[in-house]
Amino acid sequence: MEDEKVKDINALLSAFESRNEILKEEIKQNEEAIKKMQKELTFILENDIEEIKVAE
Repeated sequence: MEDEKVKDINALLSAFESRNEILKEEIKQNEEAIKKMQKELTFILENDIEEIKVAE
């Protein structure tokens, strides 16, 4: 009976650890995507500002 509980707990722990690793990787990918979008938005805004200055 105790061995069953220990096995169940270990199985749950392994599942949580696996999910945690997947989530860490997803967070890393999301952070990289955010940085890329920030660079793209900065580029767009800088171009828009230059266009406004030229139009004035």
